[in-house]
Amino acid sequence: MAALFRAYQQSEASADKLYKGKTITVSGVVYDAGVNPYTKKLNVSLKEGSSILFCDFPSSAQSSVTALRAGQQATVRGVCDGTLTRTSIGMKNCAVVSR
Repeated sequence: MAALFRAYQQSEASADKLYKGKTITVSGVVYDAGVNPYTKKLNVSLKEGSSILFCDFPSSAQSSVTALRAGQQATVRGVCDGTLTRTSIGMKNCAVVSR
């Protein structure tokens, strides 16, 4: 996950060529898991320092997402959406690979 954030911090355009629209697998510490109050989507947030990876899941993954707890290590696979803000990256169509 650190390499993903580093790539986007160095050059968003270059990182998009490497990651955006591609299925990637990342591991990190769960910051939050559940329904995002703003987007109303099933979401897991993984935190790396001050940066957050927002992972959107299909509703069929509800049991996998609700089983995750803040502070827990998790590995997630999904399609990279690129940056959302200076300190956040989005992923969609995610699945929990391990926890």
